[in-house]
Amino acid sequence: MTKAVFFDRDGTLIVEQHYLKDPEKVILFDDAVTALRGIMNAGFELFIVTNQSGIARGYFTEVEYQAVHRRVCERFAAGGVTFRDAAFCPHAPDSDCSCRKPNPGMLTTLMERHHIDPRVSFMVGDKAADIEAGIAAGVTSILVMTGYGRDDLRKLAGKQFIPADNLGAVRDIILGGANEK
Repeated sequence: MTKAVFFDRDGTLIVEQHYLKDPEKVILFDDAVTALRGIMNAGFELFIVTNQSGIARGYFTEVEYQAVHRRVCERFAAGGVTFRDAAFCPHAPDSDCSCRKPNPGMLTTLMERHHIDPRVSFMVGDKAADIEAGIAAGVTSILVMTGYGRDDLRKLAGKQFIPADNLGAVRDIILGGANEK
């Protein structure tokens, strides 16, 4: 079984921009490459799971989403970081789908496809929906205080998750064995 870290994209790996469709506007957080390289070098497979309702809303196309995704992967690859796979939900928030976070569908699909052990895996995101998806999928969830993280803290009262200031802190938590159950 594989150990993995699932990352939300916008507000977690890259600076949040409203309905990003231009690859030229991709901005990685300063510590993103170094942090993810450390996690990857410790034997974790890296994945991206992202809600992209802008597709359903008509703000951008799936082709534009894919161009942004490629740019994100290229920017990380330039620093020696590779993602094993990615999943995105193109549906609107009011749709009845199993993939849109906080539903765990994207995570469970990737977990099955790549034989991932949830007991030694993590979900990292900046929104309550990311944390709730991770909890529902049975992985340790880390709320990073970038993007919407600080705003969503109150929405997670009573839920089991680990807060982290940035991706460097996420790396330290993961490499420190915080998910040993």
